[in-house]
Amino acid sequence: MPEKNGGGNLVQTAEKRQVVIAINFSNYNLNEDFFMHSDPIIPLFVASIFIILIIALVLRKLRQPHVVAYLVAGFVLGPHFLGVFDDQELLTRVGNFGVLFLLFFVGMEISPKRITENWLVSVVGTILQITFSVVVMAGLGTFLDWSIERIILLGFVISLSSTAVVIKLLEDWKEIDSRVGQDVIGILLVQDILITPMLISLSFLGGTKPTTQELALQFIGAAAIITVVTWITIKDKISISWLKYVKNDHELQVFASLGICFGMAMFTGIMGLSGALGAFIGGMIVGSAQETHW
Repeated sequence: MPEKNGGGNLVQTAEKRQVVIAINFSNYNLNEDFFMHSDPIIPLFVASIFIILIIALVLRKLRQPHVVAYLVAGFVLGPHFLGVFDDQELLTRVGNFGVLFLLFFVGMEISPKRITENWLVSVVGTILQITFSVVVMAGLGTFLDWSIERIILLGFVISLSSTAVVIKLLEDWKEIDSRVGQDVIGILLVQDILITPMLISLSFLGGTKPTTQELALQFIGAAAIITVVTWITIKDKISISWLKYVKNDHELQVFASLGICFGMAMFTGIMGLSGALGAFIGGMIVGSAQETHW
């Protein structure tokens, strides 16, 4: 069986589409030589960029935020419409990297002290939100004769928000540094942390009990995240000893910071937590470190 290669499939798809384009242009005395000096993937990216630009401009006229345009463009370019990009595995990986980078850079701009000052709003607000969602689903489920597992699952689902989408909306509305914006980010963080106990409870309800090792890893991961956030909050400006070697080298600071970003994402992933949460905490570390100044 040939080895599966996401990037190779994308290039092969691009080459096939170029041949089709060249054939369609045959009436104008053009052929495959038209693309001889061009990387086969470049025309796809050029077309994609202009499609995104056109959609964003149209939706801006309708006073819609850019994140809506990006979602619409993703659907238009994806495998279910135009099929410009149809490698599902590659799309998933690229999307995951995009979320990691977004939350990393947002984490760099967030003040941990301001978020923790309003911890009561974040914690109580999130718990009330989840409770209300489950109660609403319980009422609907009783009427529709749903099982308790379905009621709790749907309650959890509608109580959660997309961290990446909400943060992008806050940036577009220039509310990310406001009191409301900080409270919203705090709630998103608490949601990300509570996803783990949600999944554990759903596993128990479904008859699949997590192993002791999985529970231990998730507990250690959550405790580590809370410890790091507490440390950053108390110290305000932290010092990381090994970063002193790149303190005066901006280019190496970039690589060191990206190492922290992906390192934290890998750590939280191994611990059974969200990789995006790890990238966000990595951004907070870089933003608070004395040795890194972007």
